[in-house]
Amino acid sequence: MEIKRLTTQAEIKSFDDSEMTITHYISTPTPDRYGDIVHPEGMLDEQFRKNPVVLLKHDSSKMIIGKNLWLEKTEHGILAKTQFADTETGREIYRLNKSGFMNAWSIGFLIPEGGLEIKDGRRHIRKWELLEYSAVAVPANPDCINLVMKSLETIFPKNKTGVKMELNSNTPALPPEKFKNESNKSVDEIQDGRNFIKSIVYKNPDLMPASYKSNYLNEGVSADGGYTVPVEFYDRIMANVIAQSVIRRNATIVRAEAKEVQIPKLSSASTFSFINEGAQKPVSNPVFSQVRLVRHDGGFIILLSKQLIEDSAFDIVGFLSDMASRVIANAYDSAGFKGSAGVITGILDSEFGATEIVASGGTPNSIVYDDILKTISAVPSHTLPKSKFYMHRSMLGYIRRLKDETGGYIIAPDERKAMTMEGFPVELSDNMYSYSESALSRGYVVFGDLSTIFLHERKDL
Repeated sequence: MEIKRLTTQAEIKSFDDSEMTITHYISTPTPDRYGDIVHPEGMLDEQFRKNPVVLLKHDSSKMIIGKNLWLEKTEHGILAKTQFADTETGREIYRLNKSGFMNAWSIGFLIPEGGLEIKDGRRHIRKWELLEYSAVAVPANPDCINLVMKSLETIFPKNKTGVKMELNSNTPALPPEKFKNESNKSVDEIQDGRNFIKSIVYKNPDLMPASYKSNYLNEGVSADGGYTVPVEFYDRIMANVIAQSVIRRNATIVRAEAKEVQIPKLSSASTFSFINEGAQKPVSNPVFSQVRLVRHDGGFIILLSKQLIEDSAFDIVGFLSDMASRVIANAYDSAGFKGSAGVITGILDSEFGATEIVASGGTPNSIVYDDILKTISAVPSHTLPKSKFYMHRSMLGYIRRLKDETGGYIIAPDERKAMTMEGFPVELSDNMYSYSESALSRGYVVFGDLSTIFLHERKDL
């Protein structure tokens, strides 16, 4: 489904100071500068009517500026009556509109399946679902289309919810300027990648580069090349994921196409016995159980402005690859450490089965260095050569501040520089619980060999 923002120069019909209302058009069927036409008769507003909010610059994280009183489909467009909220912002936006300093409105809507028709080279949006409309500062600037927001500052929105895991909070924004260079215009690989994205965004197969027109863009099995993303794109993303994800880098990867994989688990090994000469050897069979690995699909949306898509100097595939790898890496670590309720059991979940070292107070500030030492003796000796400490950077900061009876820091300077504790490496993950996320019976430090963790991965993207 397609998300679109379209900005229109408003034709103000009337003002009412007593009610702080404006009657105005929020959309017209005039073609935008990219040739798109939004047909007013195709508007679906049933869901909008349940919560007819009016926003400022499509920012749902801020206070609303008003509400819609009614909408009317006309041959000239969508006519609306807006009542502004009696707040400082609402009154200011009303005054700016009345004074003529601000007279542009932008609609936000979805294009359902079958709602788009390409005719004579133009995209006719015949059916669309209104989500909201907003007062905007820049008039007649129709540059938002298909998973597109109005400006770079909204590429990384603050409020996007997903599967209980706050992935975006741990994903630093990538400055698009990093990927912009005039030399990119002459790089065929970058231009082919841009046209590949355009062919999907504009739903126009003719824009698909010849180098991308292969079987791996079709659904199917891996032997037939049935991946939905080009192999080079996938490899570039996953190379970054491996470098950034603690779980992906340390766990044992199980690759399989099946949705569910049964992994044999040795519950009890055979026992060696010494016997007298001529005595019968005792039978000691190993006992196996099975661990079920069930694959879970996931996804995310990256919002792009049309300016980025059309900019030949911008390495859009590089931008998408880097951002996607960061999101996926955070998903791996969040699921691996914290888990996802009812979906994935994380290492820090009590049901995981790890040996728990409980601090006396049960909160992070009650952890003492003796608790750290106890974690080392709690794991089997044969796992120690590959064992590491895993924690949030704020927890490492707390542990580094622990002092002995003389007032000196417990962790030696050479271990601080080498990022080790008691000779074992320390790896940090922002997807573990931080020092400030204090709660009873919550795990903050993990010690052990993560290669004993199995990660079921199907090569598909």
